[in-house]
Amino acid sequence: MNENERYLVVRNDEEQYSLWWSGRELPAGWHAEGTEGTREECLEHIGRVWTDMRPLSLRRRLAERAQDTPGHAPGPESPAPDAQNSKAQNPEAQDSGAQNSNAQDSEARDQETAGSPS
Repeated sequence: MNENERYLVVRNDEEQYSLWWSGRELPAGWHAEGTEGTREECLEHIGRVWTDMRPLSLRRRLAERAQDTPGHAPGPESPAPDAQNSKAQNPEAQDSGAQNSNAQDSEARDQETAGSPS
């Protein structure tokens, strides 16, 4: 790896971040976020700005659902009720943002397909 190689921080429409080589054409669906630097500098920037790993579409669905029900929308600091229930049933379950996100993704997909004909 060339320590002098320059990178861009890129973001897609789901507000997910990644690195891309400076000077190369960006892949479809990705846009330069405005930060350029070494690999380490770009990774540090991504670590500061990408604090919620959930895709934008999921965050929007959860926010819409929260408006329809009393209470508040689950965020990174407050896991979804299903995640809390699974922890209560399985005390050995690890608390992981990725696991919570996967559970929320699965729940959102289940709700979307529940009303559609097979």
